[in-house]
Amino acid sequence: MADVELLSPHGIALLQLAHDPRSRVQDIAERVGLSERAAQRLISDLIDAGLVVRAGSGPAAAFDVPEAVRARVVPLQGLSRGDEAGNGGGATKRDDIRGRLLAAVERIIEAGGSYAEITVERLVVEAEISRSTFYAYFQDKAGLLQALVGQVLDEMWAAAEAWISLPPQADRLAVRAAMVGVVEAYRRHRVVMIAAADGAASTPSMRSQYEALMSLTVARIAEHVRSGQRAGYVRPDIDAAHAATLLTWGTERGLYKLVGSSGSDDVARAGRALADLVWNLLYAGYR
Repeated sequence: MADVELLSPHGIALLQLAHDPRSRVQDIAERVGLSERAAQRLISDLIDAGLVVRAGSGPAAAFDVPEAVRARVVPLQGLSRGDEAGNGGGATKRDDIRGRLLAAVERIIEAGGSYAEITVERLVVEAEISRSTFYAYFQDKAGLLQALVGQVLDEMWAAAEAWISLPPQADRLAVRAAMVGVVEAYRRHRVVMIAAADGAASTPSMRSQYEALMSLTVARIAEHVRSGQRAGYVRPDIDAAHAATLLTWGTERGLYKLVGSSGSDDVARAGRALADLVWNLLYAGYR
């Protein structure tokens, strides 16, 4: 059966806000089936177009739809996009599509292609989705790559939780075991990270997007450092922001160079080296 799209993601977001101005960005993301970053961009587009106005600021900000706009969109309230209509399936479908595209990108690059050479047509064929489905979720290849990098970083951070959640008395071996998990998460999707790093080096727009995503990891590590300093198991004499920046970008560059597409030896060696760096930078003499 053809993949029929009755409404664009912008249209679905507008309908959601017309129906419930108290909707948060997270609500819009779940309804449309996109990431929260993508949902925020949708809302910004609607605000710029004069279709939505913001009331307040920050995560708790509310939104309003002017009466003239509301009168035109409320009659469409019962419509939605494909199988995502009011059944909570948006996030599931989004994850499925993104997973297919991630696997497609990795297969193509592992076979010797480069992300710059991949066409949308080849992607949708490889992922077995329609072009309309691709463009319902991603504006272009750069938008797809940004989403995929965000997914991989989220996976790496989920692995890093084993490190962050270690008790204050954890020893060097425990840190090492956690870091091996981080390296393994990188190895699984190294081709996407390589594509992103290469794209960031040559494309200003991709560079800013990539740096913004990496900045989220910097912020998380900086908070871990500050928390450890308050609890007494992280060296008090280091600057949290600078240490987090060095760890984040140093890890990204190091794994880019050291970790191959296969081989547990690569993962183990890189994990040990990363753990030694983290230990000596943050915990030596205090944990």
